[in-house]
Amino acid sequence: MRTRSPMRDLVPRRHREGNEMELRRKVCLLATLSVLSGVATAQDQPSGGRVPTFGAVSELVVIPVSVTDRRDHTILGLRSEDFALTEGGVPQQIQSVSRWDVPASICVVFDVSGSMTRLARTAQAAVRNLLKDSGPEDEACLIRFAAKPELLADFSHDTNTVVNKLLWDRPPRGATALTDAVLAGLAQMRRAANTRRALVVITDGGENSSRHLFSELLSVARESGVQIFGVGLRGNLLDKEEQRGRLQLRQLADDTGGNLLIIDSGGDFPRALATVNELIRNQYVLTYRPANAPHDGKWHPVRVRIQPPSKASLYRVNARGGFYATK
Repeated sequence: MRTRSPMRDLVPRRHREGNEMELRRKVCLLATLSVLSGVATAQDQPSGGRVPTFGAVSELVVIPVSVTDRRDHTILGLRSEDFALTEGGVPQQIQSVSRWDVPASICVVFDVSGSMTRLARTAQAAVRNLLKDSGPEDEACLIRFAAKPELLADFSHDTNTVVNKLLWDRPPRGATALTDAVLAGLAQMRRAANTRRALVVITDGGENSSRHLFSELLSVARESGVQIFGVGLRGNLLDKEEQRGRLQLRQLADDTGGNLLIIDSGGDFPRALATVNELIRNQYVLTYRPANAPHDGKWHPVRVRIQPPSKASLYRVNARGGFYATK
């Protein structure tokens, strides 16, 4: 197990000067692009080879995609002709489609505020379902949060160690700092050893006490190369904080290629996290070269659909929602 890092390294300060924010964004982007070097030659590797994470290098864009039916079972065996891809509404030619079969780094971010404190044993079973298919090179870590995030287990190949940390004695209660917690998880993911990286957020609450803005979180999430999955326990449908929290998780999932599952009771957590596990383990990687290669450093929206259109209604597609172009 790696040496635990202080939580102050996980969450940045809210108030930054404009030039510092721009510098941090560029550094984060360059770090992502460095991981992607050599992607032009990786596209022809067999499915078992390492495929770099999301982004664009030498005008080649890499998009991870999962496809499910209406019961959330993943669909395998699809080929390039089964997908249609547009960038900013402009159709693009897909160059390759392959299975993404590489080790995973998974960080679980668990809400222990409010009624979640009584669901410790249910949560343990749920996270065990999430990590049950872990291989020897997979790794996991655990962060819990209420008013602030706390690292309980650093990255470890021993997933049982991570799961067992969920049986806390006196967890914190009170406010829900969802934005701060997801930022902490993304910062922790910079220590991950694998290129396939997933952040799994488990919560029953909304957002009511974060020190950071959602706009900052969204920018960091888009550049991180981390897929964000959310499992939300439905509470009060009229609660504005819960509505805001779910909408934010939905946008994070859509933009990073993850998914958001909403459940009605704590007993549904194991099934929901088993679904998340299946989504993480069964993905495709699509590559394409933009028809009009952008070099503006801006976010370019991407949409992936199943074709022909007559089949599109039978499936759900989870794909990264775009990429930052090189500048």
